[in-house]
Amino acid sequence: MSISPSEVIQSLQSGDVKAISKMGLIDELRQKKIYPKTVPFWKLESGKRAKLFLAMDVRVPFSPFTGLEDPERWNHRKPFQMGFCATTTSLILKQIADQNPAGKAMFMKKAAVDNWDTSDYTTLTDEDKHVFRIYRKPLVFSFGVVGVNDSTITGRDYGVSYQIKLQLDEDGMIVGEKPWVLRIADFCRSVTLSKINELNKAVENAKEGLPYEYHGTNPRISRDSFATVDKKSMSDWITYLFQESFLSPDRPLNVYMCYEFPLSEYNIVGKEQEADYKQYEPDEMAKHRILLPQKKDMSDYLADFTKAGNPNDDNWDFIEFDYIEKTKNNFQNKIEKALASKELKAAYPTYLLNRAPWYKDFMAALNASKDSYGPDTDDMEKSVNYSVTNRHPLVDSEVEHIAQRVSANIPLNSPYISEWALREYADILPDLYGEAYNQLLLRKDEEAIENAYDSNAGVMESVSEILDRIHDDNVAVSDADTVDLNIA
Repeated sequence: MSISPSEVIQSLQSGDVKAISKMGLIDELRQKKIYPKTVPFWKLESGKRAKLFLAMDVRVPFSPFTGLEDPERWNHRKPFQMGFCATTTSLILKQIADQNPAGKAMFMKKAAVDNWDTSDYTTLTDEDKHVFRIYRKPLVFSFGVVGVNDSTITGRDYGVSYQIKLQLDEDGMIVGEKPWVLRIADFCRSVTLSKINELNKAVENAKEGLPYEYHGTNPRISRDSFATVDKKSMSDWITYLFQESFLSPDRPLNVYMCYEFPLSEYNIVGKEQEADYKQYEPDEMAKHRILLPQKKDMSDYLADFTKAGNPNDDNWDFIEFDYIEKTKNNFQNKIEKALASKELKAAYPTYLLNRAPWYKDFMAALNASKDSYGPDTDDMEKSVNYSVTNRHPLVDSEVEHIAQRVSANIPLNSPYISEWALREYADILPDLYGEAYNQLLLRKDEEAIENAYDSNAGVMESVSEILDRIHDDNVAVSDADTVDLNIA
């Protein structure tokens, strides 16, 4: 060789020779595509009968070592939590409490108990469950989304929730500048609220026998019924108006982590279904893991099932429930499927699995599958995040398409675009309507000058002054952005 090994070693020690791939082209990790593990979403099918186990979590809003909130971690905003199943986390907390008197004292204070035996770290007792019960909650992952209900954008006959990246402060407010698509959504919301206020005033006047103005064209809202409409019908009308807007403001998409298994046609676990439950290997059990979007029926079921004193809430790690879809024939279209999804409710199990002789083995395997995510939540959150973000990411081309659809469906001369909206959304309206918006401002400028002259206001306002006033971000929000229902 042209250089001696000693010289090479000396160059390595001095740093003159790096002995790495400087361009990163020689990299074994790049030789094949590595995909993060994903968790599929619950899939609704006609006639589907399934038993689900919803994972429970234990989250403590203070340091279990000191009993105090830490400003950096382990507080009400960032509670102590682990990737393990609820039992494993509880036993770890029990051991921490046994070794840290200040933390134990806080647990006892919150649980209103005078004594708590923490000497056995291997067994979770009823006393332990009493202490930790207030920290036991469903495992829920939350994402910021914006709803789009326009088939030309989504390619579907139903609304789609697109994920948007948001950073929220402790009050749930967006940190930094609001994304452009959310400003557009807020503008659409102001138009909808103007429609609702107009409808509300028209109904109030009709009930009193007074004349009213109403420009709405929704076929499901009957003018002939304005004088007699009841609260239920009025609520439906308002829902129809909200449905007209194909872009909704940001909201949280909450998803549960569950494990799904089949049921027989009689809603029990028969011989044919047992094989799915008895696949105890971690990789096999992980195949049953799903993400279930949160709905009100599920929240109500959980609140009822986990209330104190329910003898069937004996599984500390999972909540058991059934989903029974009763449609006999296949869904004919997306609308039928959407309606079936809306009607589907979490049902109390016809067959509680704790009756099965292999129940303990099954639960041990289920817990082991959940424990595989510990000791931190990183792997679990990465897996879920990848699953959700790759489902419906909002790309720039779709945002541009949304802007085009808004300007095409909400004409700038719409009576529902208030003076307040013209000022409040002056940062986005030029991009939505282009030169038409500038021309509108000039016309309003001329009207303002004429009004100022005719009313002998004293001092003529210049064009620039009026435009500055129209674009003033500090103008107070008018009543047009509130809804006041006053239906007899």
